[in-house]
Amino acid sequence: MPDGKSQDRDHYEIARDKALSRLQDRFERGRIERLGAKVTGKRKVELPCLAWRFGFTLDPYSAVVLPSEDTLSMKWQILSLEYLAAPVPAAPGEFVSFAQFPETRTYKPTFDGRVLGRLSHGIGTEREKFVECAERCDGAMAEEDNPCTYLFKVFPRFELQVTHHKADEEFPAACNVLFPDNALEVLSPESIVVAAEMLTASLEGKQPAAS
Repeated sequence: MPDGKSQDRDHYEIARDKALSRLQDRFERGRIERLGAKVTGKRKVELPCLAWRFGFTLDPYSAVVLPSEDTLSMKWQILSLEYLAAPVPAAPGEFVSFAQFPETRTYKPTFDGRVLGRLSHGIGTEREKFVECAERCDGAMAEEDNPCTYLFKVFPRFELQVTHHKADEEFPAACNVLFPDNALEVLSPESIVVAAEMLTASLEGKQPAAS
């Protein structure tokens, strides 16, 4: 019987291969470029992500972080391939909370623990630390205070907004992550949780892009 790590790896590989197959079936230069990626050759794509740039070759398949060409982590591979295979979404109208998507209801405990709790009890305990981490990840400040808000281009047409609320006499400092209202046109419910989790890891100073 395979151990837990083998089972996890198989699960990720299955998800990666499914997303890759969908992209191979829908490899249309115009659609991919309207998603903000760049087609650099025959079935080759470069995709900006936060402060990174990812490179994909579909045949034979490879996924790397550019320019180092380190192998891209499996979670980022899955998210990127799913994004590249998505239809071009309409422009978002507003940013909304995770709870406003009925389709994500079953994922809320996971989102609260792996994203909101982790941010609020980590880099979000101090505004200065939050700002430093946000700017290192190429975040763009949208509001300086009340709350301090940064916008992150996870992918060119999939942005997340992270807010930092200062502590007061009643409540400790806390963070929230807001999604574009068209998020589910681009990624699956499970994947928008993973995208927020990977952004959280990036803000913490970890390097989740390379495996």
